[in-house]
Amino acid sequence: IAHKAQGDLDTAIQDYNQAIKLNPKYINAYYNRGQIKKQQGKDIQGAIDDYQKYLDLGGGIRDGDQAHVEKIIRDLKKKL
Repeated sequence: IAHKAQGDLDTAIQDYNQAIKLNPKYINAYYNRGQIKKQQGKDIQGAIDDYQKYLDLGGGIRDGDQAHVEKIIRDLKKKL
């Protein structure tokens, strides 16, 4: 989160990769990594996959943003 806040997005992605490796069910890591990938625009499919994993793990229901994240996914798919 600190690297993302500082604008060091590549390092933030590496941190989220490590967090997911240590805990594959860490919901927030998928969402945050998806946000960065979406923002960078370099890995749209990766962003879609991360957002979908967030939903699959129950993040959308837990955080009350299911419909919002589904819309993000639909919008990203249009960019493929």
